[in-house]
Amino acid sequence: MRLRSLPEFHISKRYLLILFACLNLVYCGQNYNSNSDDNVTDIGIDCTANPRLCLAYAAIRKNHCFQCHQWAGYKTDTAWENDPNGLIIIGSPSTSMLVTRLKNSGSSMPLTYGPLSSDDYNAIVNWIQNL
Repeated sequence: MRLRSLPEFHISKRYLLILFACLNLVYCGQNYNSNSDDNVTDIGIDCTANPRLCLAYAAIRKNHCFQCHQWAGYKTDTAWENDPNGLIIIGSPSTSMLVTRLKNSGSSMPLTYGPLSSDDYNAIVNWIQNL
């Protein structure tokens, strides 16, 4: 039994350029997995310099807080600390309005969504505790 040789397959440079161009059109420029909630790199915070704020901000954003509250521009610890309503008490999550409202003490947040996951809640508490 004699094996037949397969035909040679040549890829032209033009074909490779077209393929590359098509792949670039499909790529949407994301640097995170859009099927998960790990998209903390696009929030405008230096996550290397301030990982606790980064995780807390991502938890707040993921849980729809910005739909009603005007905190999306709070990209630094100082911005949160200077909130005119006193959302956070530096180093004291248990007395910070942000945390007490999330724990359903006095009011239930988020209003139209379920409670935060323990990981999201702990990210916020850890950030405030370590300010």
